[in-house]
Amino acid sequence: MILFGKTILSRREKWGPDNRTCTDRNECNEWGYCDQLCTNTEGSYTCSCAHGFFPKEKNRCLAENSSSLLLYFTHDKAILSMTNKGSNLKIHAQPIVSIPGVSTLDIDLSLPDSESWLPISIAVDWMINYTLLIRFLVVKGQQVPSPARLTLFESKVYWTDDIKQGVISVDKYETSSIQSIYSMPDITNPNAIKAMHALVQPHIASPCGSNNGECQHMCVITKMDPHLGFRCVCHIGFKLDADERTCNFLTDFLIYSQQTCIKGRVLDTMIEGFNDAILPIISRKARFVGLDFDAKDQYIYYSDVLQNVIYRIYRNGTDREVVLALQNEGVEGLAVDWAAKILYYIESRKGTLNVISTRNITYRNTLLIDLKRPRAIVVHPNKGYVFFSEWDRPAIISRTLSDGTDLHVFKNLTLGWPNGLSIDFAADRLYWCDALFDQVQHSKLDGTDVKTVNSRLIRHPFSIVIYDNFMYITDWGTDWGLDTIVKLHKLTGADEEIIIKEPHRNRLYGVKIYSEHQQPIIATHPCWYNNGGCQKLCFAVPRDGIYELNAKCECPYGERLTDDQKTCQADRNHESPIPAKYLKLDYLEFVLKVL
Repeated sequence: MILFGKTILSRREKWGPDNRTCTDRNECNEWGYCDQLCTNTEGSYTCSCAHGFFPKEKNRCLAENSSSLLLYFTHDKAILSMTNKGSNLKIHAQPIVSIPGVSTLDIDLSLPDSESWLPISIAVDWMINYTLLIRFLVVKGQQVPSPARLTLFESKVYWTDDIKQGVISVDKYETSSIQSIYSMPDITNPNAIKAMHALVQPHIASPCGSNNGECQHMCVITKMDPHLGFRCVCHIGFKLDADERTCNFLTDFLIYSQQTCIKGRVLDTMIEGFNDAILPIISRKARFVGLDFDAKDQYIYYSDVLQNVIYRIYRNGTDREVVLALQNEGVEGLAVDWAAKILYYIESRKGTLNVISTRNITYRNTLLIDLKRPRAIVVHPNKGYVFFSEWDRPAIISRTLSDGTDLHVFKNLTLGWPNGLSIDFAADRLYWCDALFDQVQHSKLDGTDVKTVNSRLIRHPFSIVIYDNFMYITDWGTDWGLDTIVKLHKLTGADEEIIIKEPHRNRLYGVKIYSEHQQPIIATHPCWYNNGGCQKLCFAVPRDGIYELNAKCECPYGERLTDDQKTCQADRNHESPIPAKYLKLDYLEFVLKVL
């Protein structure tokens, strides 16, 4: 309006872009005018409510059956529910089932998409037409000393608070309405909370239709394809077919170890996301390093160098088992002989190469002692060879027969930190990656004919595996705070790409390709059938001068072979003689300090 030659704004107007003229104020784009739906008109606006709600005073909306609202929340000991007035408290689970590494605090009942909390404050993020985001501070300070999670229904915000030990609410438009609706001294660490009401999840027509979108497994609503509004995804352990509807059981997939988890990833994926090949194995206090598998038995083996444990678990995530605990010191390298059913492992601090029968994990023995910071290990079951690296200067790569005899050190190699070893079984060549020289090399199985593969992405390689025409390498050396898994051609280094990125704080370690066709067993393997006639341990050892393998029986600690060279009997003189060396630094500790 114009008054005495001056332009004066009414409360229904605002300054235009030229700061001289008046334009209509759009109240619908401002906080607090309407609770739910808003229609702007010239000089005014109209509020309305969504289906299932009716209007009340102050342009607020109330659910038609508000009394049916239930609040579910968790704390350290239980899952509980109550009304929004704090009455009719019910306990739904007490005590919570104890799962290693998991507590009630991990149960996330609330994932609101329109509200968020800030430290010592409660705020609402208000999205206008899915483009304009406004953050309105509802309450802060001493009234919210330790908010954990929140949920929203009608105009009320409900949240759990650790210091106040209960559930608190406030009207998002009236900050003075804050009140504690439930509080008890025995409520410790209240966390997840969710408002449960029919209007929280209103019925809408699903793009997946009545036939699950013709998806074999799951139909997921998405904005990826505007013509469909959904896409098909597969259960963990399956891969989406080229028709983008059918799911095929995974036979080959990538697995890798990290600081606190073991993950599996689908190779050559059809879509982004939903590409977990195994259920992730997670521990909050771990450093998972050593990694291998036995595809025929469907076992994945892995080591935790912090807890000093070797585990195995089925690929479907069931029946996790401790293979070795407490006695091992710094197990950084694992290798499975899938034909003889022997697990080889390196104890870096003791400086030993050891074996465990995967048929009976109580059968154990030590093959080599006095190794100099051994690091990586790989087995060639169909040749009867074991290869391993030692990191102490001068660093070396050695080959021994499967029973630890006939030790052969590769000559004329320039090595710094030989981290990872892998075998190209199709070409019978040994590959290794060196973290000091930041390179990948390979040779024949006797260490001759050494060749180098050039790479522009490899900066600090840790582990390597060969699969078909490519190699996959975990690398620590990026400049942008990430560990990576790099894929490149095994001979030329061409077609180089980063396929996995992880933050340094969850460091990448071992990498393998889980594949049964990568673990063939020759028909004449002597230990494959009936354990080679051995009572306990069977090693496939090459005959002198020829490649044919013979079965050689051995016994675990505390036993020796009888005259038949197959069965074992007790003998105290054969107890393990190896004390822990407790080197000042194992490889990982040293490298982590260097980096």
